[in-house]
Amino acid sequence: MIHNVYIMRRSGECLISRKYGSLEADDDLVTGFLSAILNFGEQIDGERVESIVMGNKKFVYTAMNDIIFIAYADKDDPVKESLELIGQKFMEKYGEALREWKGDKSIFEDFMKTMDEVLGEEGRGRDMKMDDVFEKLKKGAISATEASQQLVDFFLKKVKGSK
Repeated sequence: MIHNVYIMRRSGECLISRKYGSLEADDDLVTGFLSAILNFGEQIDGERVESIVMGNKKFVYTAMNDIIFIAYADKDDPVKESLELIGQKFMEKYGEALREWKGDKSIFEDFMKTMDEVLGEEGRGRDMKMDDVFEKLKKGAISATEASQQLVDFFLKKVKGSK
């Protein structure tokens, strides 16, 4: 499950955040900290940090231009594709506006609807079909344990939906 999504400038300034789950923290504090880690990683070995694992949760990064997209999710949740899709949609919608942006974060508020469409209302990901699970398993994107759990979740969702 995805618990939180942050969209920030490389400087650490939070443009927009969306809470789907468990992380209760000040958005600017979180994004400032994550920005510092990102910049530190790049200075140490020239490579961009892609994720930070903390116990059974992780922060996953993807960047487009000067904008960083971060998801806070369960450790075994494959969130990179969804995060990249959010990034593409955000840049398509606001790429030009960001060049002349004057600091008004309210212009990004309607993007929460797009995040909800991509992630589902609770950040559990787009509706998945069984074929999607098998395809991810074949590609090695998920483990057999993860695939079986996703299939169980899929069937439970279908059963609950049919009542």
